Amino acid sequence: MMVESMPARQLKHELEKLKIDYSDCVEKADLVRKLKKGLLAKREEQVLNSKAAANFAFGRRSYAVAIRHYNDALAACQVEDDDVESNIIRSAEPQILCNKSISFLRMNQAILALESAQKSISKFPEFVKGYLRAAAAQSALGKQSAALLLLDTGISILQRDHNLEEEISFDQPDSDPNAKKAYEDMMALRRGVLELIGKQGDAETSLEGPRFLNEEIQNPAVTNSILLQLSEDILTDVLGNYLEAWDLNLLSCASRR
Repeated sequence: MMVESMPARQLKHELEKLKIDYSDCVEKADLVRKLKKGLLAKREEQVLNSKAAANFAFGRRSYAVAIRHYNDALAACQVEDDDVESNIIRSAEPQILCNKSISFLRMNQAILALESAQKSISKFPEFVKGYLRAAAAQSALGKQSAALLLLDTGISILQRDHNLEEEISFDQPDSDPNAKKAYEDMMALRRGVLELIGKQGDAETSLEGPRFLNEEIQNPAVTNSILLQLSEDILTDVLGNYLEAWDLNLLSCASRR
């Protein structure tokens, strides 16, 4: 039942269950606001507690247990009311999806790892770790070109966010350690992917551009997220290894929609 549709008596009962004082509430609207705030705080606590339990299990290499707790955290992340937002939940959700992805990958379940990472990219396209996790899963599936595209997209986002055109420097005292770690991990994986392509060859690069994006990324929402994150001036650099010039013009138009 929606909070707004509850009678005042039920609102008070729910507040009492949450041990929230409502003596200062005069109107029903006051009860509604207070209950929404209390329910949101409860969900935030559930998300953080489940995430902490999952991370603990992951650290002990109990990946199946970690995934169960990550699922609990993601369930608590779901917003019940459109007008209720939480910075805590919005910050935690992409991290949880990416942690769930690497948990699946440690269990050699690359397809499930990719699905979780794709959800992060689709819903939080500026969270660069999603591209890292998706690239790792694609590489594990033998799709090195797809992995390279995802890595180059994540690196380009970091470059854009740091207003840098080439290599990223984290030598400044105020550098973001999380961004630095993500960049280093993406560059390390990128070197490994290029090495695999060099040793094994890569038939994927012979695919036509649209077919490559649709079949290798395998998620239209992810493809759209990648295109929207890439400005027109860097689109050629990132996709130039995979797309013919006429395909690139079409994708440039799509990225501006």
